[in-house]
Amino acid sequence: LLLPLPTKSNFYLPLLGHPNTIRVIAISGGYTQDEAVRMLAKNVGIIGGFSRALLEGTQVFQSNEEFTSTLESSCRSVFLASRPIPPKEEKLIKLA
Repeated sequence: LLLPLPTKSNFYLPLLGHPNTIRVIAISGGYTQDEAVRMLAKNVGIIGGFSRALLEGTQVFQSNEEFTSTLESSCRSVFLASRPIPPKEEKLIKLA
């Protein structure tokens, strides 16, 4: 499922336990990268699928090294905020 970032923490948690749900991906929805990463980090089991927010800070005039460094930093922050569901919680969700 591709959904906007929820404003309420773990709002999509019931969807994660549904047998037809493979992944829940949140788009940044116009939030800045910092805001989107903060919101994403408050939601377990959701993957960040950011586009505009991911490219924030990249500029046409950057060198290849600067561009790569900026993009790697963005990818790392989104990756770290995309927290998996701890195994114990995953079992509880699937039972509910």
